[in-house]
Amino acid sequence: DETNGDRINDGEYDSLIEELRTYDPEHILLTEPEFVGHSNGDTIDHDTPMLSLEKVYSLEDLLKWCDKVSRDSNERFVISPKYDGMAGCHYKERGLLATRGDGYKGENVTDKIPLINFEQKEKTKTFGKSQQKVYGEVVIKKSDFEKCILTRKDGSKFKTPRNLVAGVMNPNRKDTEEIKGKVLLTFVQHNSQTRVCTKDVIANTWDNIVDVIESIDYPIDGIVIKLQDTTYGKPLGSTSHHPRHSIAFKFPDESKWAKVINIDWQVGKRKITPVCYIEPTILDGVTIKKITLQYKNHQVKILC
Repeated sequence: DETNGDRINDGEYDSLIEELRTYDPEHILLTEPEFVGHSNGDTIDHDTPMLSLEKVYSLEDLLKWCDKVSRDSNERFVISPKYDGMAGCHYKERGLLATRGDGYKGENVTDKIPLINFEQKEKTKTFGKSQQKVYGEVVIKKSDFEKCILTRKDGSKFKTPRNLVAGVMNPNRKDTEEIKGKVLLTFVQHNSQTRVCTKDVIANTWDNIVDVIESIDYPIDGIVIKLQDTTYGKPLGSTSHHPRHSIAFKFPDESKWAKVINIDWQVGKRKITPVCYIEPTILDGVTIKKITLQYKNHQVKILC
């Protein structure tokens, strides 16, 4: 839950990943699942891999993906919020809660269950007959974040809902009983709020879709789109990183102007990279002090 100047925000990370994809599409960082979270040796094997999703950043690219996976113009898609929290799985029959982790093994955060409100629907075909395994996201509602009295160790307030969730759900944090009553998190199912429509509806009503999803009382950082017909979608398979039947549209990241203090050069194995030092600037709850620049054709491009 603590941040420093060496940490990068989502926008810069995504930019670097996309740049790497153009240079080396088969790089291990693109083909192997990401590992998220801290390891304390206490992990849980996921029954079904929890892979992350491929991302697009424009409506044009989203519609191209729809065309790519559609069998005809009547193909139907399920649209749902992309929650900005910590993905995980609630194994109800085993009384366990695990983070997504690397998709195959997740951190055991069962001790955090007393801090979480599980908004899980019972006896519905949407989530399976047994309801014994539920995939979702641990978040803090916007309204709950505003009135939350939990603070950081130094007494300061958490800057964003995501920072708070990361701090509370840290597997190394062992003060659940002490902070109970100071914070209320929510486990929201990934497919609990959905809308079904065709590609044409997506194209013609996209702004309205975004407005409706952004009005939900949860922190949202995008929209998930997947094929409604799972009989057709699941056999499309997946890469080692993401399924082919789903995709995530990411909302634009926050941006700010910052004063440049100095530009230095970082020497690596294959290239020299310009690094820009700026006045400390808060972006999405993270204090940025230095950013990576891209140097091409005698021009410098800022990546975040």
